Amino acid sequence: MTPEDESSSPAVETTAKEGTITRIEDAPLAGRARERHTDQEPDPAAARGAGPRTSSRSSGGARRIVFRLDPDLHRSLGDRATAERTSYGQLVLDAVEAVHSDGQLPALLAASGSARDDTGLFPRLRSRVDARPAVSVEIRVDARAVEILDRLAQEQGAENRTHLMVTALTAYLG
Repeated sequence: MTPEDESSSPAVETTAKEGTITRIEDAPLAGRARERHTDQEPDPAAARGAGPRTSSRSSGGARRIVFRLDPDLHRSLGDRATAERTSYGQLVLDAVEAVHSDGQLPALLAASGSARDDTGLFPRLRSRVDARPAVSVEIRVDARAVEILDRLAQEQGAENRTHLMVTALTAYLG
């Protein structure tokens, strides 16, 4: 049998080592440095690594939001998350949805006031009355939820997304 005859056989391997051809009877072809000869076309889905669609391709993915909470509110958030076996992010969305659905959001935002003082030439932040340390919180939510939170903050007159979330959490967990 010549090397040309062997290379057309499906049970033939070409190794990377000096291009030698080895005939293996009824043995599966294996190894990274081996070239397989088969009658089948390669699967295009396997070639591009297709599998379940990831959230980043299907819905914009998840986004992380970092904000600060009063320690007591943070403790309430943690207790509620533990009791309901859910995440902080889901509780934040539940809180915003609850106060928005009840129609309380505009009044709550107005009552919470603005932390800015825009009466002079330069906008200034007011000092906190009770300068308590705040706890940094990071949540992970769908990118579409972040867009909705930002839109709600703008429509409802909140300073920003954090103002909206903290106000909703205060009412929801209070």
